[in-house]
Amino acid sequence: MKLIDLVIPEDQQEGTELELGKWLKAVGDAVKQHEPVAELVTDKAVVEIPSPVDGVLREQLVAPDTEVAV
Repeated sequence: MKLIDLVIPEDQQEGTELELGKWLKAVGDAVKQHEPVAELVTDKAVVEIPSPVDGVLREQLVAPDTEVAV
């Protein structure tokens, strides 16, 4: 099984502070390519992070309401 990291697309890095708002999928859920998996909250907007591939969400390494790096 190949693991793929979810990364914040550079064009969606609005603002200077980012926080994981919530996961839209649970561990074990099937995910289609381009389907939103998580929401990021910035100081300017809420941004959905899409899956880069079809697959299954295996881990959630960041808890909701946690600050993440830009």
